[in-house]
Amino acid sequence: MSVENTFTLDWDLLADTMKRLKPITSVRGSVPLFQGIRFQAHTDGRILATALDGYQQASVLAKCFEAPQQYLDFTILPFDVPKKPKCRTPLLVNITVSAKKVLFQFTAFGTTETRESKKLDGEFPDLTRILPNDETEKYLFVNPRRLIDGIKAIMGQRSSHEPIKLQYYGPYQPLILLSAHGQESMVLPMRVAKDADDLTPVLDNVRSAAKKDVMHIEWPDRCPVCGSIDIVAGHCQHCGSDTNIHNYNQEDK
Repeated sequence: MSVENTFTLDWDLLADTMKRLKPITSVRGSVPLFQGIRFQAHTDGRILATALDGYQQASVLAKCFEAPQQYLDFTILPFDVPKKPKCRTPLLVNITVSAKKVLFQFTAFGTTETRESKKLDGEFPDLTRILPNDETEKYLFVNPRRLIDGIKAIMGQRSSHEPIKLQYYGPYQPLILLSAHGQESMVLPMRVAKDADDLTPVLDNVRSAAKKDVMHIEWPDRCPVCGSIDIVAGHCQHCGSDTNIHNYNQEDK
């Protein structure tokens, strides 16, 4: 197999990506691609994983440990990543892409476990056309757990498919949640650190990585432990590491 079709990811990062995106995939439906997760691996090291089911969409943007020598784009069904052995240092997954299949090789302490996935046929929806391009000036930060609890409070035992209404009054005002059955809950906004206030580049980076043509962008800091760029106020949101106490150097890999 050509080395051009191979790249390497952190073991934990791949497992977390599968876990995050699997609920977004379609369990059943007329579009087989919606049952899978699309991976776009760029030669500059960006890796974008995307799932959607026609009603919702989510993406995980991270960095390869070893980038492919050519742009790779494939969609596969999510699978359970083997449990990683206890190890203080990162363990890697070697991923090789062929015309019809993708081979995942999980290596630890001289032992290799493999998973082979069939590539799904078809053209995955263009994420750059799905994500909004209009600028927005209205947003607020909320604690995700409290938002989930607020939704559960107004839904109770009712169907999770029933709509709820979110009423937004401003960045420093409570977010009001209303159900069609007369239930109400309220979630107060969060105050965040100044360097975490503007998350606009997150969407810009996802939109850029979703393009098939490779464009060089200035990378934000990435976690020295797992490679994720999901960093807020010096803390990795993927593995919890304090990125301020690590000095990661790409040449040290």
